[in-house]
Amino acid sequence: MKRFILAMLLIVVPLAVNAKTKPNIVLIFTDDAGYADISAFGQGRGLLTPQIDRIAENGVKFTSGYVAASVCAPSRAGLLTGRYQQRYGFHLNLPVAGTIPTNDPDVEGLPVDELTIGDLLQAQGYRTAIIGKWHQGVRDQFRPLVRGFDYFFGFLAGSRSYWLEDPARDLGQRMMRNTEFISASGYMTEVLTDEAIEFMSQESDQPFFVYLSHFAPHAPMQPKPEDEALFWHIEDPKRRALAGMSLSMDREIGRVLDFLEESGLHENTLVIFLNDNGGPTYQNASDNSPLRGVKGSEFEGGIRVAYMMQWPGVIPAGMVYDHPVIAYDVVPTAVAVTGGTLPDDREFDGVNLIPHLIGEIDAPPHEQLFWMRAAYATVRRGDWKLMNNEERPMLFNLREDLSETENLAERYPEKVMELQAAIAEWEKIHTPRLWDTGWTVRR
Repeated sequence: MKRFILAMLLIVVPLAVNAKTKPNIVLIFTDDAGYADISAFGQGRGLLTPQIDRIAENGVKFTSGYVAASVCAPSRAGLLTGRYQQRYGFHLNLPVAGTIPTNDPDVEGLPVDELTIGDLLQAQGYRTAIIGKWHQGVRDQFRPLVRGFDYFFGFLAGSRSYWLEDPARDLGQRMMRNTEFISASGYMTEVLTDEAIEFMSQESDQPFFVYLSHFAPHAPMQPKPEDEALFWHIEDPKRRALAGMSLSMDREIGRVLDFLEESGLHENTLVIFLNDNGGPTYQNASDNSPLRGVKGSEFEGGIRVAYMMQWPGVIPAGMVYDHPVIAYDVVPTAVAVTGGTLPDDREFDGVNLIPHLIGEIDAPPHEQLFWMRAAYATVRRGDWKLMNNEERPMLFNLREDLSETENLAERYPEKVMELQAAIAEWEKIHTPRLWDTGWTVRR
């Protein structure tokens, strides 16, 4: 059935769209960066990332850009499918294989009947690659080459050493090329960029889609010594290590952008950048200011991230877009720019952002957005945000209080009831979660 749907997608593509005119698409997803540590968003509070900032300079910066979840694996599931992951049981972070004996390991991953962005772009004639961290399941049925990707270089689990020569704890940490486990050497952030550029360099009549899933600056804190040495003046050793790792990450993303420009692909390539969740300050000394919260929480510091996009000649350079957007929007946007349409056998929760960016649609892309961690559901509608802790609901007006310092729930009980009703309606689309995890909610 899945392959039939994809075949039908090929039929409905407008015949006037030629493969040579379809844009290449590069999706860069970083891991555990602090909101203020991408300098286009930090306004001098955090680190400097001049290469990443080029994407905002050449395109659009989303000031209210969100991800699907405040932790790694469900955030990736939402990004890849364009759908609330609660629709298909991916409520929680994936546990390390074998750590929760009551789980069924055959369902610990992105359900096989979910279509990924790779599936949808393959159907439009794209060469597809995932390079870096996968974190959507370790078993054979969840691996990239059966989930819409022609090429895979990276690892299956949620973390591992940056030094590729280091021994892996389990299969999920071992480096892979396509379906084979391999021996590799070098520094992760650099090697992933090498692989991405190599894939994009290949001669082909097909456009390419590259999902560059950088691991940096996720723990373990392992900067290159020469990069860390440049930040000798930072006293906190974690923050110093983060600065070195972020420098490497920024430099490598700059290499990708340089390749696109030098190869003449820049004008016909849509580049999307976002981070997977808020920075885990407790672990890597990242800076989410002025936002409250960290990775694992539903405060803004857990779910609002650096998010930007460039497509020369289409998206105006230097644009700032303030309406809320979310990672779910990547799939509909990518499919639309290829000339394709989304399958109508399932609901998608993202929208094509291009008409909103070029002035064809003035209305905000979303009336409301939802998140859930364990039993805690959150909704943003307009400027209002409710974190629906049953013991103590927390209501904030984000326009007036971006740092979420004042709980307005007692002052506006009608607004609390309105947003609680919206959450209850949203929860009707949920299916039971497929596994438990050792991860806890952070406040």
